[in-house]
Amino acid sequence: MDEEFEQEELPHVVPLGQRFKEAREAKELSIDDVAATTRIPKRHLNNLETGNYSELPAPTYSMGFAKNYARVLGMDVDEVSAQLREEMDGFAPRVEEPTGFEPVDPNRSMPRWLVWGAILALIAAIVFFVVYTERSLLGAQGAEPPTLSTIGPEEEEEGETDTAGSEVVTAQRVMLMADSPVWIRITDGSETLVETELGPNNSYTVPLDAAAPMLETARPEGLRILVGSNDAPQVGPDGERVSGVSLLPPDLLRGRQSGAPALTTPAAPQNAPAEAGRDATTSAGEETAGDNG
Repeated sequence: MDEEFEQEELPHVVPLGQRFKEAREAKELSIDDVAATTRIPKRHLNNLETGNYSELPAPTYSMGFAKNYARVLGMDVDEVSAQLREEMDGFAPRVEEPTGFEPVDPNRSMPRWLVWGAILALIAAIVFFVVYTERSLLGAQGAEPPTLSTIGPEEEEEGETDTAGSEVVTAQRVMLMADSPVWIRITDGSETLVETELGPNNSYTVPLDAAAPMLETARPEGLRILVGSNDAPQVGPDGERVSGVSLLPPDLLRGRQSGAPALTTPAAPQNAPAEAGRDATTSAGEETAGDNG
């Protein structure tokens, strides 16, 4: 109907769409052939031939399609551009109307209490994760290193309560260690608790029930004595054998000034057998007994 109206109004002007169609048919080309050659979609070629410009894209793209179509058909490109511009005058490009936004129904939205509950649960999960991580790190840092092997039973510090239950007395643990080999003998009255050589790989803990533990050693300077977590003073001069050293915690912490002085003799070589150490102690005891007599 539009083409007939245009032809009646302007009988001397052949519409551009009709010219495209006649030129295509004269070359015996189909719409599919032109679409394959020009890479122009078939719907745009049909719109150009029927003059349905309102379905074409923006004028710039439509003008480009028309020029490529004219080149394939051997038409004058400038003439085609001018005629298309005149025919498209008054045709607004097709614009798709945006879809309107539907207002949200308050009844379909998530309840407020559920939103706040989810937020609080997320915060609680974060706090729990942080606390758990910190405790794990502190536990790993506070773990005690592996202890040395001990000679004899190792007893824990024990607490004793009097009959009235008003005072607690804590016994202190006494432990002997050495960085290099050191011979020791510890007695409690007439009983020998231990006689061995301490080194970097072992230690000895004095039993808490020992009444009067006494130490004899050949190298006081190589011996380290711990009373609880405190280091006791050296029990004798460097390079001298000592005996009769009280291993009670109060005596060790006061040092050599407490009680009777320890007996000292020149130290025997480290590779000397333990019997030599015992013979020297026996001789010193006999001499002391003779002087007292």
